[in-house]
Amino acid sequence: MKSDAAQLSKSFQDLSSSRETEPLDFARRFLELHGAAVQNEQGGLEALVPEELGVRLGIPEHTRIYQDNPEAAEETETHLINYGAPLLEKMLAETLQRAPLASCSLEFDYIKSGGFERLLRDQLTFYGAIASIETVGDIRTRYLHMDIRYTAQCDEQKEGLLSLVHNLETRTFVPDMAGMLDNLGFRLKYGRPPDGSRDLAASLQPHVDRCARIVLKEQLEPFRRSMERRLKRDVDNLREYYRSLEQEMRANLDNPNLSDSARQDRLAKIETLPQELNRKIEDLQKKYTIRVRTRPVAAILLNSPAKKLVCRVIRGRMSGQLSLTYNPVTRGIDPLACNKCGSSITHLHFNAELAPLCLECAGL
Repeated sequence: MKSDAAQLSKSFQDLSSSRETEPLDFARRFLELHGAAVQNEQGGLEALVPEELGVRLGIPEHTRIYQDNPEAAEETETHLINYGAPLLEKMLAETLQRAPLASCSLEFDYIKSGGFERLLRDQLTFYGAIASIETVGDIRTRYLHMDIRYTAQCDEQKEGLLSLVHNLETRTFVPDMAGMLDNLGFRLKYGRPPDGSRDLAASLQPHVDRCARIVLKEQLEPFRRSMERRLKRDVDNLREYYRSLEQEMRANLDNPNLSDSARQDRLAKIETLPQELNRKIEDLQKKYTIRVRTRPVAAILLNSPAKKLVCRVIRGRMSGQLSLTYNPVTRGIDPLACNKCGSSITHLHFNAELAPLCLECAGL
């Protein structure tokens, strides 16, 4: 499974490519992707359209669509779809406005059934507490794989695609999962996303945005250092220029042909040089300030088998249970969520109720 947005699913591959797709074929795939029941008929389509989609497109629930049939266009509940047609324009606008969302199930021939105590020791750190696995059970869990296009812009522009996977139950970022989806052998079964999937994905967007900022901060570090070097170079050159300018202007003060009025003007100009230099430096700093914009471009819901690990945590005289998820894609335990800020954590501190906290929220 490739992480590039265009390869997430054949359900929406090349959905907006008018160069390779005829308008009628585009309309058929668009309607099917959005939950319509579509049947091909000679020269066109017959479709039962969900009410909400029909309202957005301005078409009735039962409609016929033709690409090039003027006579059919005069019939009731029939629409033409060709280049420039209002219906095609609405479909294109709808496609560009909302990121494509697909759904698939992952099926494995083998999933680890033991050795979870070692994983617990190796992958999670419990501060001030001890932990052990009590029970293990088979479950299915869901993940959201989202591709985000980012643009980092200052004096130069850098663009890229960022792939992030979050556990939908815990809403935590699973850092290694996106890359591992490319390399593992498993069966994929694509299907239409269940009702409410888009709202579910939207509810996770704040967590995805926060994670994207953290990941991009690291990925863009070489770009940031490059801009800092260029900023330092330009500031040094600017300082040298103003230093030379001041020296030249002061040397000209000794010119016997310089009138008193011109000499006073020159002195006043020399006094303003530091302020002028500072303004130029501020302009350079703004020029090299990196502004990052992100935009989700595609998402896929992954339904995967997993193992639920019920963990016993003991801290002093207190004892409680912690639910963990073994992820067969990463072959590891998914991070937990900080009970206070929601960030993904593998180093666990605990509050008085034995709820996991990150280092910052634990006040350490």
